[in-house]
Amino acid sequence: MSRDDYSDVFFKGPAYALLIGISRYEHGKEPGQLKGGYEFCHLKCPASDANDFAEYLRNNGMIPDNVATLVDDQATLPNIKEAIDDLSRKCLQSQSEGDKPLVIVFFSGHGMVDSKKRHYLLPWEAQGNALYGTALSHGEFWRCLNDINSNRLLVFLDACHSGTTGPEGAMGAAGSYSPMAELGAGEGRYVIASCGPGQYSYEPKEPDAKNSIFTAKLLSLLKCDGADAIQKEEIDIFDLYPVLKDSVKKAAKEYGDQVPMAVQMQSATGIVLAINKYVRDARVKAELQTKQDRQQFLQKACNNLTTSDTVPKRMIRALLKRYINVGEKPERYKEMLDLFDACFEEYRASEERLPSNYCDMLVDEYNAAFSQPNPSNETRSQTLSKSTDEFVRGEPQQLPPSAPSGAFESQLQIPPADQKTRGQLLSEIIRTKLQGDDKIV
Repeated sequence: MSRDDYSDVFFKGPAYALLIGISRYEHGKEPGQLKGGYEFCHLKCPASDANDFAEYLRNNGMIPDNVATLVDDQATLPNIKEAIDDLSRKCLQSQSEGDKPLVIVFFSGHGMVDSKKRHYLLPWEAQGNALYGTALSHGEFWRCLNDINSNRLLVFLDACHSGTTGPEGAMGAAGSYSPMAELGAGEGRYVIASCGPGQYSYEPKEPDAKNSIFTAKLLSLLKCDGADAIQKEEIDIFDLYPVLKDSVKKAAKEYGDQVPMAVQMQSATGIVLAINKYVRDARVKAELQTKQDRQQFLQKACNNLTTSDTVPKRMIRALLKRYINVGEKPERYKEMLDLFDACFEEYRASEERLPSNYCDMLVDEYNAAFSQPNPSNETRSQTLSKSTDEFVRGEPQQLPPSAPSGAFESQLQIPPADQKTRGQLLSEIIRTKLQGDDKIV
């Protein structure tokens, strides 16, 4: 797969996802119908959790074919293991092309603990009294993940592990993870679990609720459409986790304690998971307004410079236009262009009034740059004489070394003037030279 096939939203380079959600189990029962030790309650939200997360990824730049989902009876133990192995194969292929793939694994469903305190994620065919042979142990799950050769791996677990199914609307209680002290920023292998040890992961009581509390808050934060939206343009795992933790804790308060926890599997750095389009659009709008203001200021500055139409002021107008329209900022004229920026800020803060001495300051800065040593080894007198001769002959005035040229030379043409005007200007230039001041004002 070529780089051109990759998303330009926020998944930089190849990205793959596996989303698993199991609401209806082979041996599941409705609440109040449990009969045997191998049975447990059906759930309401996990299948929607997986499908909605997958839709978010596809809608935000992840290539649809790279987003795999396993829901309900598709999410058997062999299928889950094979899907994780497929992620591993894709990562090897991507890395052979020099890319570091991003991998997202999401599981929503039941979790349980057996009599030996071993923790399991329950696939579709799991049996509560035969977990060792029918469920996915955490040890095996981590071994499968370790085969994924990527340093950008994110795992979200919306499940729990109490050894029982918990109260109605609960998905179990979390096992004894070993969380690291902190998350990192750019690369790494992370796990974010929906609840802490001894806690339950809850589904909302509302009959029409689509997502569990944890997944609903996760998706809301990624979409930046809730009251808790993170006010940053690029949202990475650093930004996401603390807000997600607080949001879930508040939302689950009426049900019981549920506080998400983060597990850093390896030392790492943050990974961008979302773009806040509202913040981005506000930035783009502000930048556009600034650009329009700068163009307006440029026009006013150029208009003021035309009141005394001598050579340096024509040069200055050309330099300013090149800077604003193209972004070119020659080092030799840095101070003059910095002055333009500073006066622009003053202009915006002072009800759009140009500083009274603005043009004089620009000319002074231009002349200061012009008086610097000439890289062509010409003396200042030679350079000035050459410019004067060209001016009198009516030839285009050439820009000093390191100033813009080429595409906008036509802007520097000196329009025809009568002999009297040329003679007056020449006399002024010669008189200035005789006084020992090479500045052309």
